[in-house]
Amino acid sequence: MLSSQLLSTIEDELRWREAELALAKIQLQRSLGDAPLFRFSYRCFVAMTYAHFEAYTKRIVAQSMQDIFDAGHPWSKCLASIRTNLFASGLRQSMSKLSNADLAERGSLGGCLIDDVPAPSLTIILECGNMNVANFFWAIESIGLEGAKFAFARSDIGKLTSLRHDCAHGEALMFDSTKTEAQLASDMYSLQSRILTLMRTLAVEVVDFFTATAFLVK
Repeated sequence: MLSSQLLSTIEDELRWREAELALAKIQLQRSLGDAPLFRFSYRCFVAMTYAHFEAYTKRIVAQSMQDIFDAGHPWSKCLASIRTNLFASGLRQSMSKLSNADLAERGSLGGCLIDDVPAPSLTIILECGNMNVANFFWAIESIGLEGAKFAFARSDIGKLTSLRHDCAHGEALMFDSTKTEAQLASDMYSLQSRILTLMRTLAVEVVDFFTATAFLVK
């Protein structure tokens, strides 16, 4: 069942981030015609768009994980992708500490060993690194969402992550010399718009998913 905390997190995080990204768009538009200011504003636009995408995704997924942990269901009743991404490593560590005799005894009790694994810390998502394509799909699949529903965003996540990498590491951005500043800005507005669509899609999918308690095996 969808918790009030998860719904509140989704609504609050999306509201203020959309508002701040709109301001970034205004700032980039105002910089047109001033080449040094445009380059600076463009880099800020990239960095802010990426930062909001990463932080929003991590916070929504972290709260979703908490909802799963708080639901009180055995981990063995969760979808395979959840068990694989959140509990399998803990089970492996637990098993490695048992002697053959202990393992044989526990394995003969008829219970599901994965249910004894402690829930991982939310730092598993909050500190997972850059929200590149691989980490984004790991994050959503770790709470049971279907990666196929987000396939439309693969290229945009990759593009944004690449631009962010260049900005973060102090490299000069290579602008298409055949385009005007207005055209370059328009391309970034379009990319940001599609990233916002991705963020909203994540919100809708999470709400539907947890409302239906779809993280459980039927």
